[in-house]
Amino acid sequence: MDKNARYFASVTLAVIAVVLIAYTWVPARSSLRSEDGQVTNIVSRPNTWFEVEITMVSGAKVSCRTRRGWPLFGPQRCPLEKLEPLLGRPIVVTHDGSHPYEVKSAGLSIMDFSAHRWSQLIGFTLGILLLAAAYWVQRRK
Repeated sequence: MDKNARYFASVTLAVIAVVLIAYTWVPARSSLRSEDGQVTNIVSRPNTWFEVEITMVSGAKVSCRTRRGWPLFGPQRCPLEKLEPLLGRPIVVTHDGSHPYEVKSAGLSIMDFSAHRWSQLIGFTLGILLLAAAYWVQRRK
């Protein structure tokens, strides 16, 4: 493998690592707000996407996008099957003003913040492995 090919491969791996780490990053729990609210609408979007809209008592709205039956990975994880029965019912939402990170209803955890942290840990670990691979590819003779 010549020098330019190694450089291109290592830069590509490094960019993928940085995007993966940035995509799975979640805010600190101390910067999130916990408010009462309710699931007000579930909107069907093109290409089998759904958008779950949650309205807080204060009037603020947060939403998350999801697909039915898809794995819950990334910052937009939103369990559609668990939120559909809660349409119009009171819930407690921990959010950053645009995305919910934890949803509880009647003492049951619908979305858990620890799942976001696990996703972040997995993304960070894979990112570090990709950065190590990028370094190894660049240094390889």
